[in-house]
Amino acid sequence: MTSLTNSNCLCGSQHSYQDCCQKLHLGTEQATTAEQLMRSRYVAYALKNAKYIYQTYVQAKQAENPVKEIAEFANSCRFIKLAVVSAEQHESTADVEFCVSYF
Repeated sequence: MTSLTNSNCLCGSQHSYQDCCQKLHLGTEQATTAEQLMRSRYVAYALKNAKYIYQTYVQAKQAENPVKEIAEFANSCRFIKLAVVSAEQHESTADVEFCVSYF
């Protein structure tokens, strides 16, 4: 069986997990775009990595979304597919429209 490290990343980038979201999940790199951050969060949900998701929230959102609740949601779902509809980077903001299939 091939490990996830060498498999295509679940974010749909066509890169291996090792060369894509794993670096963000391990904290060795940070997302440089909103789309990259969103893709890494999707993979973290799929891998049940609630701590990473929590750490990527701004402080105000961390208070609203404790790690335990993030973990409960992630553990209650099976994430099937991520489709990025559009991504726009502006000077100080960004917009990412996406569709996630899960049950």
